[in-house]
Formats: sequence, C-alpha cells, structure tokens
Amino acid sequence: MINDQILKLVAAHASHNDIEFNETVKSIALAERKKGNTAYSISLKRLLSSGITTHAVNKHPFNEDSKNLFELVSDTRDKDDLIIDKNIKKALEEVISEFYNRDKLVKVGLENNRKLLLEGAPGTGKTMTAIALSSELNLPLYRQQTDELIDGILGGTAANLRTVFQIIHNHLGIYLFDEFDSIATQRKVSQNSADNEMRRALNSLLQFIENDNSQSFIIATTNMKSILDLALFRRFDVVLHYSLPDQKLRKLMFQRQLEKYKINVPITEDLLNISEGLSQSDIVKVCQKAAKHSILSNESVKTQQLIFWSKEVKGVYEY
Repeated sequence: MINDQILKLVAAHASHNDIEFNETVKSIALAERKKGNTAYSISLKRLLSSGITTHAVNKHPFNEDSKNLFELVSDTRDKDDLIIDKNIKKALEEVISEFYNRDKLVKVGLENNRKLLLEGAPGTGKTMTAIALSSELNLPLYRQQTDELIDGILGGTAANLRTVFQIIHNHLGIYLFDEFDSIATQRKVSQNSADNEMRRALNSLLQFIENDNSQSFIIATTNMKSILDLALFRRFDVVLHYSLPDQKLRKLMFQRQLEKYKINVPITEDLLNISEGLSQSDIVKVCQKAAKHSILSNESVKTQQLIFWSKEVKGVYEY
C-alpha cells in the first residue's frame, strides 16, 4: 500500500500534477489517522497546507490600499475533519466535485456552485467548513475584515465593497464573509443617516454578489438568518443550515477530539445526555480541558470529569 502511494507521489511530482500529489498526501494522512497516528496525520496536512499557501499563491496579493480588507487564514483541515450532518457533507462533496470538473460543466453551458451561505448556531462548524474547503480545493482562504469594510463616510462602505469584489475577481481564492449579518441586514426606510448608508451598502452588496463572474468562492456565514435581507438568499448557489449536534455526532466529536490527545475514556450515556445543547466548539473546549488536566496532573482522565467540564461549559449559557 505505502509503496503504491510513494509511486503516486513521485509520478505526480514528475508530471507537475499538484492535484494528484495533494490527494495522495491527504490519503496517507487519513490512513495514518486511522492507525492512531493523529499527530503525524495533522503534521502532514499542515505541511501540505503551508506548501499550498506559500508556493501556489502570493501571501499578500493586494495593494497597500486594500490589504487590510482581508486576513489570510492559515489553519488547515480537510472534509474528513468535519463532523457535520450527512446532508451538509454530501452538499460539500458536490461543491468539490463540481470545482474539479468545472471544465466539463462549462462545455454544456453550466457553472460550478461557488457562492455559499452557511447559517446556524455559533460553534456548529461554519467557519471550519470554509477552512476544509480551502484545503480540499487547494485554494487560499481570506477572511473579510468587517471593521475595515464599514466606513462612516457617505458612500465609503459601497466603495470598499467595490474594491473587495475587484480583489475576488482578480485573485482566485476562497473569500469568507464571517458574521455576514453585520452588513446584510434587512433594508428599511429611515431618516437616520447611518441606516441609509447601510441600506445603500446592502444594495451594492446584492449587485456585486449577483454580478460576480469570477472563479473565486464566496462563503458567507451567519448566526442570525432571521435578520438577513431576503433578497440575499437567491444570490447564493447553495444555502446550508447548521444545527447543534445530535447524540450520535456528539459521541463522534468526543471520540475524535480525545483521540487527538491520546485520551482513552468511555463515552457514556450520562456524558452524552449532559452534553446535549453543546456545540462542536464547546466539545472541543471540554476535551482541551481534559488534555490540559492530563498533562499537568499526570493523571488519566475519567468520564465523570468530562461530565463536570461539560456542565461547566454549559453553565456559561445559563446566565
């Protein structure tokens, strides 16, 4: 098996086939994770990601006036790291397949889906989805800096949006608009100059998204779907709904996270019941507490401690 993969790596390198090379490395990383070599698997993927970021794309492809509008995200995950609803995973696999087969689609007058709206509760995997897509598609991920985008000067926000979409058109990548609701709330008639400025900005945003014909991906995330302007939804090719994990997903999240820190502890029914209502990021926090306790106390972690820490994290939401 390993000999076949080495041959694939050498052949891909010799033919300058980056896609085949990257897929083979990911396959090796996945196989190592299944063997329990989680740290080695993560290191492989990080090396691959750093190579993509530094070799395939300039880290700062923007000019001085526009570079503050985006932050380069250097985190690395792939779709196998995502623990999400199977329907969301299937939709993402279709997006990936369409991207790699976009030439076939163009021949019959079709385009690959590349404008995604991800909505749902905080900590349910929306931002992680963008990171995983960046890894799977071998494209750099840029997070839009909302505080740099919104401008109090009349027409300033719309002008910044124009610059943003020029960048999206000129530099192939994945562009993440986190907390999209901050600039995409429902339009309303108002005498307030700030409200009117945001309404003009939203009108511009709708036009820019609809008219964008670049090859780049536009991913918007929101925790507050109800306040988004309804006209936005039809501008996106794919709308995905994220919810808090059910018991099956919570069990898998605990197992995956504890495995990363080489913690072997039973995931009991009591733990799964207590952790109901926790998001994926909450479960990561619980498992990180367990890892720190294990390292600092030099003691093994018990299920009862995981239950206690789950209650502790859950208690934050009860104030």
